[in-house]
Amino acid sequence: MYGMNFNNLLSLVMSFSNLNQDSALKNLKLFLSRFSKLKQYVEEVTLRLISSRRIETILGNHRKLYDEENPRWALSQVIQGTASLIFKKSTIRLAKILGNEALLIPMHDGILLQINSDSVFDAKALISDIFMNTFREICPNIHPSVKFAAWSHYKDCGHS
Repeated sequence: MYGMNFNNLLSLVMSFSNLNQDSALKNLKLFLSRFSKLKQYVEEVTLRLISSRRIETILGNHRKLYDEENPRWALSQVIQGTASLIFKKSTIRLAKILGNEALLIPMHDGILLQINSDSVFDAKALISDIFMNTFREICPNIHPSVKFAAWSHYKDCGHS
């Protein structure tokens, strides 16, 4: 749904439901009305990008707007850029506590850790606390959650 205009959203709703256009339009408007502040925020972020020719994450990383670009990526830059920085900050904190050798593969939205089986439950609590506390430092009004999966889960899904 990122960057989609209203008509494309309507088409999407219709393609995934058995609703006619009038019903889909009514349901989409009702759904979007629940997020009135989001629309205002998107407009504010876009206007800030257009007026300053750059947009920043909460932590100050920025991206410039070039003349030929469409500014519709502004919201994505703020949200995904901030999420990436929260993840990186958490990963650095984990490395300091668990040691670099525990971090096998940091990925863009997850991390593969090697933890001694005797301390898995303690490690889960530590990892969860680090990620949630880092998140709350940046976004204090949002309640985060952390998900864990054993490597065997991914192997069973056809990953190796």
